Amino acid sequence: MSVLRRSIVRNKMLRPWGFSPVKGDEVKFEDEDEQYTYAEAPYYSYVPEDTRMDNYGRSNIRFANLPDRKVLTVNMGKSKNGFNVCKKCGGAEVADANPNGTFSFSQPYHDNHPLCRHDGTVATNIFLGYEFLTDMFMLDISTIPRNLWATAMRKRKAYFGRL
Repeated sequence: MSVLRRSIVRNKMLRPWGFSPVKGDEVKFEDEDEQYTYAEAPYYSYVPEDTRMDNYGRSNIRFANLPDRKVLTVNMGKSKNGFNVCKKCGGAEVADANPNGTFSFSQPYHDNHPLCRHDGTVATNIFLGYEFLTDMFMLDISTIPRNLWATAMRKRKAYFGRL
């Protein structure tokens, strides 16, 4: 158990309410219909809570229909370094592996407030995430036939029982 606890890494996560264009400037007319964007691939997680899986006939296939399950999608940024986010103005950037304390992002919205300098207000290595409900279908296909698996487990118990 202690080895498992040492391997758990904890990071802060932010649920973004939306995104603004770079520097908060109005989007150019020719970019209004842009349909492609780039982001690091998100990571999805679902940890089943004692999910009962049904056997499909006498095959090596088990399945479960799981309605209304919570799924967490997390964007950990480039190389899992997260994002730097200013707590004052909301400006953000992809975090570097070796931060030097200087930030190159600007405040996302232009308003009547003075320009944000991000002095001591930047949270670093923040993951972006969102939890949502969805329907799922889990499929488990064993590559080891059941009778072979049962035989291997009996031999394992017999061997370790002799020690």
